[in-house]
Amino acid sequence: MLRKLPPTEQHGVALGFIMKKQRQAAARATASTPSTPRVASLKRHVNSNVGREGEPLLCWLVEVDTAITGRRYVDPLSKVAFAMSCLGGRASNWAYGRQLTDPTCFSTYEVFEDETLVYTCAHVFEEV
Repeated sequence: MLRKLPPTEQHGVALGFIMKKQRQAAARATASTPSTPRVASLKRHVNSNVGREGEPLLCWLVEVDTAITGRRYVDPLSKVAFAMSCLGGRASNWAYGRQLTDPTCFSTYEVFEDETLVYTCAHVFEEV
């Protein structure tokens, strides 16, 4: 059948056949390439810390650490932003007030933890 066609048409048919086979091979290669499954992050709820006397701050910090790990935050500022979003009441006012006056005051999550502990201890002793 191909021999009955003129040489230019034979060339066109052969080229079309080759291109079709290449597309099919590329489609098979793409379909067979295993993709890495995306690991879902865990959205754990954290109770708000409002800075009341007797509120278990260390337990709250452990809750926040667990939630940060579950949500897969790696950027220090994302960790701080998440922890600040879990504050409420006086503690929230204090943290956002500090950040308004000095945007770099909580450069890492560890600094945020330390400053929050200092604030809470000082705040509890002021009330006594």
